[in-house]
Amino acid sequence: MARKQGEVEAITQKDMDEFKGDEVVKKEVRVEVKEEVKKTSVITMRGGRPVKRVFENGKCVREEETGKTVQAV
Repeated sequence: MARKQGEVEAITQKDMDEFKGDEVVKKEVRVEVKEEVKKTSVITMRGGRPVKRVFENGKCVREEETGKTVQAV
């Protein structure tokens, strides 16, 4: 049943009868994932400027430079 591009195939009654014997199986799958997210924020120094890193489950998600410059005493 090769068709040229742009052609539309009509579904005939014969085609419908062909599939009447097929069994229709409906499955409903629900997956609820309630994973606890462990958040940690660490402030480290990079070249005299503090950098705040936010970790979620051990992976670094966000890294932002806090504007305050800290001078060593």
